Amino acid sequence: EAIGEASRNPKTFCVPVKTTEQQDLAVLLGARQGLLCERTALSNRIRAFLLERGLPIPKGVASFRDGLSATLADETNGLTQVLKTCLENLQRHYREIEDRILEIERQINALTRNASAAPHLDSVPGIGPLTVAALLALVGDPRRFKSGREMSAYLGLVVRQNTSGDKIRLGRITKQGDVVLRTLLIHGARAALRSLELSEKGIIGDGRLRAWCTALLARKSHKNVAIVALANKLVRILWAVWTKGIPYNPELA
Repeated sequence: EAIGEASRNPKTFCVPVKTTEQQDLAVLLGARQGLLCERTALSNRIRAFLLERGLPIPKGVASFRDGLSATLADETNGLTQVLKTCLENLQRHYREIEDRILEIERQINALTRNASAAPHLDSVPGIGPLTVAALLALVGDPRRFKSGREMSAYLGLVVRQNTSGDKIRLGRITKQGDVVLRTLLIHGARAALRSLELSEKGIIGDGRLRAWCTALLARKSHKNVAIVALANKLVRILWAVWTKGIPYNPELA
């Protein structure tokens, strides 16, 4: 009865059935995310073991990789042979996880390379192969959204409104939708703003988007607010180039 009532309602939002290619991409992305969590947990465990011996390792994946190798190669740090053997085994497991992550990323790149919309999506600043794969797997057909704002709201990048009467109250972003895709979009926006600060053009280049980002940084007090706002803007650009089937044009953004 509920299904029949929903089918008669013109405002019912129907979720399209995923294709086999979308399901394959979603599986690869989920497997990659699980390996990333496993790698983080393993690195934290190794850091804790070394910190108990007074040997801290700096933050970051590259710093951890180099720091662990240097610690195991140092003969003057007082590590016992038992601990060294255990850490060497954990280091081999860590490298195996990294190899599996790289292999999955190669598979993801191979699948997204054959998609017709991939070149258009990849032309948008701050959007890389992983983000393109997540968009193809989780969004699918962008035409099911009436506008770029609807697609941004679907991904949880618009602010939550608690408006009553003539009082407009805007809260934080809703964080609805897929966490991995939203995280990739925010990281891409962070990289785009970072490149704009380090160079004159950055990956954003010249055009209206660069002027918009410059005004945004001057207007927003906290940088993270500007990053999320840019991620919201990029989603609207992605919807436009995706639905129109044209590459990104910085002069029209």
